[in-house]
Amino acid sequence: MSAGWVCAQVVLPSVVPGTLPKQPVAPPGESPQARAQAITAADGGDAVAQLELGYAHFDPPAGTTPRYSEAFRWFARAAASGEPRAYLALGHLYAEGLGTSRNTGLARDYLERALDAGLPRAYLLLASALQGLPPSKRRDDPQQLLTLGLQANDGPSGNALGMLFEAKGAFNEAERAYRDAERLGSKAATQNIVRLGLLRDKLSRNSLARLNDRARLGDADAQYELAVRFHRGEGIPVNYGDAIRYYERSAAAGNPAAKRMLLLITSRPSATGTLNVAWMQELASGITPLGAEDIRATGNTPPVQEPNVLVGLLAMQAGAVEKPMEPIK
Repeated sequence: MSAGWVCAQVVLPSVVPGTLPKQPVAPPGESPQARAQAITAADGGDAVAQLELGYAHFDPPAGTTPRYSEAFRWFARAAASGEPRAYLALGHLYAEGLGTSRNTGLARDYLERALDAGLPRAYLLLASALQGLPPSKRRDDPQQLLTLGLQANDGPSGNALGMLFEAKGAFNEAERAYRDAERLGSKAATQNIVRLGLLRDKLSRNSLARLNDRARLGDADAQYELAVRFHRGEGIPVNYGDAIRYYERSAAAGNPAAKRMLLLITSRPSATGTLNVAWMQELASGITPLGAEDIRATGNTPPVQEPNVLVGLLAMQAGAVEKPMEPIK
C-alpha cells in the first residue's frame, strides 16, 4: 500500500469453498455444459474461472437480472486465491453494498490492493466512493484520483474526469478529458463529446447574446464575463485582444476582478515588451469559468456515465501505476 494512502488496517476475509452453496447458481447466458465446466474449474480452485463466474453474475446478458450475491461469492473466492482483478470487483461491491453490506473500509482496502497490483480502474472506484462522502471526511481528492487514472490509460476514469470538469463549467478541460477517454475506448465519452458540443453551441447562442446586450449597456460584470470567455475560449474562439478590451472596460466601470486581471496581464510582458501569450494561457487556466447556474439555464441533458464501471475486467492486466505519495488535505 502506498505511503500516502493512510487508512485503518482491515483484515480481508478469507473465503473457502465450504462457504459457498453446495450447488451454486450457474451464470446466465451459457449452455448447460459450459456452466458445468466453469463451476467445476472454479470449485477446483481455478481463480480465473472464479473471476469469470463472478463477472457473469455481475454483468449478465441484456434482459437478465444481475445476481450480486453470487457475484460477491465468486469474486471473494477469486480474491482469496490471489486474483488481483477480484480485489477491484470486491472493492466496488463493498463500496456500493451490492451482494453484501456496504463497508467503506473494506472497499478502500481492496481497491488499494488493486492499485498495488497495477489496476488503474481502482482510481475511478476510489473517486466514486469519495464523492459519496462529506468533504470533511475525504482523505483524497477525486479530481486527482481520476487524473491519475486517465494518465494510466483508463478510459472510464477519463470520462468521469470530464464529467467532473463539466459540472464545474470548465468545458475546455472537460472536452480534453472526454477526448482522451474516447481514444482509450470509452463509448460514454464519445456521447459526452457530442453532448458538450451541443451545450456549448446553445450557451454561445443564448447566454452570449444576453451578455453582449448587458455589456453594451455598461454592465461591468457582463463585460468581465465576456472578457473571461474570450480569454478562455468558452463558447467562442480565444481572442486575447478582445479579452483585454473587455477587461479594460469592466475595470473602468469599477469591477475589481477585472482590475486584478489587468495587473496580472501587464506584470509579465514578453521579452519584446508585447503581450505574453504563454502567460495569458497560464492565467486562463486559473480563472473561474462559467457558473453552474448558467449551465442549468440551458436545459442541457446530463452527462453520460459508464453503464458498467467494471467494463473490461476480464481483459485487464496487472502492471505498475502511479500512486499519490501524499494525502490531499
